[in-house]
Amino acid sequence: MNDDASGKAGAVGGFGAVYGNLKGDVSGGLSSAVVTLPVAISCGVIAFAPMGADFAAYGALAGLHAAIFVTVVAALLGGSPLQVSGPKSSLAVILASVMGGLMADPLMPADEGARAGMAIVLTFICVIMAGGFQVIFGLLRFGNMIKFIPYPVTAGFMNGLAVLIVVSQLPVFFGVRQVDLQAFLHDQLPLRPKAVLICLITIGAMWLARMWLRRGGDALLALAIGTGAFYALERMLGSADAGGVIGPIVRNIPYPKQLFNFGEIIADPNIDLLAVGLVGPALVIALLGSVESLLSATAMDVHRHVRHDSNRELLGQGVANMVSGLFSGLAGGGSPTRSVANYDAGGRTRLSSVVQALFFLMAVTVMGPLVAKIPLAAMAGILIVYSFRMIDGWSRQLIAKMGQIRGLWERRDVTVNLMVVGMVTVLTVTMDLVTAIGAGFAVASFLFIVRAGQSPIFRHFTGAQVQSKNARPLSQMEILRSRGDTVVIVEARGAIFFGSAERLAEQLESLSEQADIVILDLRRVTEIDATGAHIFRRFDRFLSRQGKVFLLSHLPEANPLWGFLRDMEVIGPDNMDRVFADADTALTWAEDRLLATADQTRGFADELNLKDMEVLTGLSDQQVEDLRAAMSRESFPAGARLFEEGAAGDSMFFLAAGSVDVRGRLPDSNREVRFAGIGPGVVFGEMAILGGMARTASIDARESVVCYKLGKSAFDQLVAERPDLVITLLLNLGRQSAHRLEMTSAEVRTLAE
Repeated sequence: MNDDASGKAGAVGGFGAVYGNLKGDVSGGLSSAVVTLPVAISCGVIAFAPMGADFAAYGALAGLHAAIFVTVVAALLGGSPLQVSGPKSSLAVILASVMGGLMADPLMPADEGARAGMAIVLTFICVIMAGGFQVIFGLLRFGNMIKFIPYPVTAGFMNGLAVLIVVSQLPVFFGVRQVDLQAFLHDQLPLRPKAVLICLITIGAMWLARMWLRRGGDALLALAIGTGAFYALERMLGSADAGGVIGPIVRNIPYPKQLFNFGEIIADPNIDLLAVGLVGPALVIALLGSVESLLSATAMDVHRHVRHDSNRELLGQGVANMVSGLFSGLAGGGSPTRSVANYDAGGRTRLSSVVQALFFLMAVTVMGPLVAKIPLAAMAGILIVYSFRMIDGWSRQLIAKMGQIRGLWERRDVTVNLMVVGMVTVLTVTMDLVTAIGAGFAVASFLFIVRAGQSPIFRHFTGAQVQSKNARPLSQMEILRSRGDTVVIVEARGAIFFGSAERLAEQLESLSEQADIVILDLRRVTEIDATGAHIFRRFDRFLSRQGKVFLLSHLPEANPLWGFLRDMEVIGPDNMDRVFADADTALTWAEDRLLATADQTRGFADELNLKDMEVLTGLSDQQVEDLRAAMSRESFPAGARLFEEGAAGDSMFFLAAGSVDVRGRLPDSNREVRFAGIGPGVVFGEMAILGGMARTASIDARESVVCYKLGKSAFDQLVAERPDLVITLLLNLGRQSAHRLEMTSAEVRTLAE
């Protein structure tokens, strides 16, 4: 049975498929449980560290409850069958911050016991609120959006949590209830040498075990070795200064205890203010838990070959945390380490998570005495190792790269990212988590606006450097080359919004100083906001007051930006003729206007005499008359197709009036596009006669046109009877082709710069 089939069977409850992999799921669930056991206990110890060592047993029980309810509910309701969820140390640190803040809150009861009890209940309410936020994320289909949290913010936050984990374990080594950074750095605290030794032994064992046990279990082995060292030292030297143990754990079946506690705390006069204070931390837990769970699910998609359902995963994680909070459990999320351990041992369906949950249910009801004897110093060693593993690898890589980067801009970008990471890390440690996340978002958003506010102009060039694809007589092309500086083509890219629009306006105004026509090409523009639209209107008025013209290109009516700019009144009846579907059409319009000012438009409306065509330069009047006699004069209405791509060619055309479009089909597609245009005085279709080739493109009349048509039989007769005429004609055609090739090469070099 393949992984995909197993995943689907587990998702819908196909009992035949589930029981077909029963052995693998049992093995996978138990392997994952072995990896999770020390994590669950250590997470509880972290979360309840602000309460002191006397509450370590309560914390361990809360971690085990999370390993039961988060695991099973998220597996049954989530969107990834291979995902194994449970308590997370990063979330436990946030809960520790919540609990510590509540214990210091003046709104809490004055009695120490009542204060501690209420802080614990409110912490579990925070877990329930976090789950509620995750459910809302899923219902609003934020599954993909939530992954776009700025990574420097996430990295700094994780680094700060790693520091807080280490700080939370300092009381074990100094024999006090709580140690903050200021006390640790300035006060002389008595050290417990045996606790430090047990911690170091555990850290060393875990480091060595990681080298031997590639699929997890290093923490459990290290815990066993650290526990053995604790009791060996106790037998030899006594239990003083060894850090103590977790302590007695109440063995009973978990029940939704918090449902009964709600009634007690609701009567507190300050409950409304206290509950409001939980919103920020709950939202942070929901965001971080969602990001970690979705990233873990994405990692497991490699094994399933099917993408997980992100929104369903958020719903499942949210309900799981709500249930965990009701049953006095910590917040949790998906874990790639546990998921991989489960998969490597044979787990393929959601049943493996159920097996793990049953294991922890047994641990709560039967194994309480064993958990109670676990030394806190050994747990501290495991947590310190986890904290170092939590430090973001990307941050370390950036620091290592600083000495290798030579470029100023690259060094600047790396420095800015490190500054954001460092700021969030410091704020996480010294202030509170909500402030750190908020400040990180604010700085990251500001930096994004600064970067996005850089010039949205991709490149710009003049009509002298680049000309349209509209074929024209050489005399007109020379005029466009000599006077083309009065036309500026500006290619924009990215988003034109409030952060970049003003910068665009400044550059457009600067570029328009020497230009009469400004073309803004929006081909690479992805978004325009109201500020950008306002800038377009303002710049149009700015040019109009000077008698200049503003054109917008690459805006077909099917483009959503066209509709937006129409709604913003950038496009209207007064300027509809200055909005074009592509840049070449806009440039052709600008060239026609430029030629009109140079009195070079004869032939667009009036028929061009055959003798005035540049291609016949050098022919005598008699030779022109002989050529005319061999031709037929033909007229075509606007929209008529003069010949079809792929058809056999038997004639060439001398365009005397009007203009035509060259069209062709794209490879592997029936879609036809415009390649170029042709104006009066230009010859087309000559390759059908000179090379005997089929038509390489279709020709459509853009307006009413007049052509002189020279058929192949008439051309062959001229070759035989008037070779001097034909030689001059061919030399002129070759000269024009060479000149156009030279201009095209110059344009290519311009665009390549």
